[in-house]
Amino acid sequence: MKYEQYVISGAEIYKKNCSNCHGLDGSGLRNLYPPIKGSTYLQDKNKLVCIIKNGLEGPISVAGKTYNQKMPAAKGLYDLDIVQLITFLNDKWGSSKGIVEVGDVVGVGCE
Repeated sequence: MKYEQYVISGAEIYKKNCSNCHGLDGSGLRNLYPPIKGSTYLQDKNKLVCIIKNGLEGPISVAGKTYNQKMPAAKGLYDLDIVQLITFLNDKWGSSKGIVEVGDVVGVGCE
């Protein structure tokens, strides 16, 4: 099934591109990098797409704690990679378990 394929592929993309800072278990890296597990950023798909595509700079608050490390843009990821990654993140740590489609990513306008 497509959903399971996206979750499996997304897990590999996460491991390769995100886990060094956010941890294999999504708990972040001490006071340096925020956790993904329990993050409200997972609730806003469009914002999440923009963060992955463009990176993030400046202070952010996650679970009541402030972080201020630059996150680089994931320039090497294609739109399909991003939807697989977000599908995995939501499956693993988010509240929505539905599949994210390429059309959901392509049309997102990032500031």
